[in-house]
Amino acid sequence: MKKVLLITFLVFTSLSYSQFSINGVVTSKTDDLIEPVPFANILIKGTSIGASTDFDGKFSLPVSKGG
Repeated sequence: MKKVLLITFLVFTSLSYSQFSINGVVTSKTDDLIEPVPFANILIKGTSIGASTDFDGKFSLPVSKGG
């Protein structure tokens, strides 16, 4: 299996209510072609926080500061 799963995290903070949002894109590389992975599940290990990617492989996870 030559697929390589690449996850790029872009972290943006929201100052209101000490909320953070983890945003990113899940892609798959086959040979020289990089494509988004739609409907993949993203989970934060050890928590019940999760999200699914959209059709373009993009996701956003809301998390609170400090936990």
